[in-house]
Amino acid sequence: MKNLFLFLLKGGKYHCNICGSNWLFLNKVGVSSDATKKNKIIGAGIRFTRCWKCGSVERERLLMNYLDTITNPTSLRVLHVAPEIQIQKKIQNIFAEYITCDIEKKEGIDMTCDITNMNSFSSCKFDILICNHVLEHIIDDQKAIKEINRVLKIGGIAILNVPIFKDVEKTYFDISIKDPELRSSHFGQFDHVRIYGQDFFKKVERFGFRQKLINYPQLNKKLKLDPDEHVFQFIKQKNI
Repeated sequence: MKNLFLFLLKGGKYHCNICGSNWLFLNKVGVSSDATKKNKIIGAGIRFTRCWKCGSVERERLLMNYLDTITNPTSLRVLHVAPEIQIQKKIQNIFAEYITCDIEKKEGIDMTCDITNMNSFSSCKFDILICNHVLEHIIDDQKAIKEINRVLKIGGIAILNVPIFKDVEKTYFDISIKDPELRSSHFGQFDHVRIYGQDFFKKVERFGFRQKLINYPQLNKKLKLDPDEHVFQFIKQKNI
């Protein structure tokens, strides 16, 4: 029955640029919480954006489109933190060096590392660091951003997308909230410790980066992207 259902959905107007499939409509993803009901949080809440085949969601298709525009990938060293499995499979063989890491050992992960202390990597090692939807889990995110600066080359690129308030300037962070249910209510997910505001960009720039927001409005409908969501590209300007 499931196979018949998916067969009937094939060939629609929505395209997945990761697995190449097309669908009449996409699957449900996300959770509803008090946080997502009060304000628009880009990258959070309930959406119908998940690919039925590979499981990609809108931010992953957005990232994939960005990665497809990179020139001379065979000359680049890439560190992918907490990698999206669909993207990892597609890009792991196109760069000069591609390393994956996560806080816990998992299948397909090259090494475990704490993003606030990446002492396994030398300074100025990587050309690109991908760290999507990770910083909202980290208590000391400033220490993590400082480490990201350290392991990137001058001119290197950090992709640091996070769930972010669309119209709220100040990041909401309360270290005293530790209960998973309360975190879900306040931050939108049981293991999140904050919701970033628009001050996120200045926060990262203080650690030697220059930000650039990138989106592809011409692909919003085809890839079922969120028009408010951008790739958060930060270019390293200096060592700190």
